[in-house]
Amino acid sequence: MKIFIALLFLLFSPCVFSDEISLGEIKLFDKITDHFSRKEILSFEYKGSRNQYGTDKKYSLILIDDPKNLIGENFDIVVIAYENDSWEVNYVSGLVASFKDLSSCIEFKKKQITINNNKIKNLHKEEFSMNHTNLNQQELSTGFSDEEKNIKFGCDYIVEREGANYKFAFLSKDFNLWVLESENTKEFK
Repeated sequence: MKIFIALLFLLFSPCVFSDEISLGEIKLFDKITDHFSRKEILSFEYKGSRNQYGTDKKYSLILIDDPKNLIGENFDIVVIAYENDSWEVNYVSGLVASFKDLSSCIEFKKKQITINNNKIKNLHKEEFSMNHTNLNQQELSTGFSDEEKNIKFGCDYIVEREGANYKFAFLSKDFNLWVLESENTKEFK
């Protein structure tokens, strides 16, 4: 259940990107098969209740619940969406779960933006909040964008609960529009 909730947190958000941004060596528009064998892709394929994803749909998801050992990243979970026709990566996100409160997550988010400043300083910046109606989840994020891509540094939380999850994500503009529509996500400021 923890993985399912983390996956939902990872997917519901517009984000922002620059060519230097990656998780491990995985970058936007790379072929997923350049990083994983087809056997690995099948073993990581997310087979949960998200019926808008799958090999017979536009995008498939893979979920890596041990990214430290596999791709050398210190996230609790990494999610990758790739387009089935082209095998191109259109979304990559890493989640750090279980900050004790929203303010701790926001402080961590600010530090991550500072660390990545050289990679994002020439991109359009926007602060935003999202209401993920399907999850009863709120999101506070800082996004950076250009014409093709988005990068996001954000904190997800459920109002009635304590704690927050940090999410770093980058995605294509096409994937962003598709997920906003398919997930019925709404932006509020």
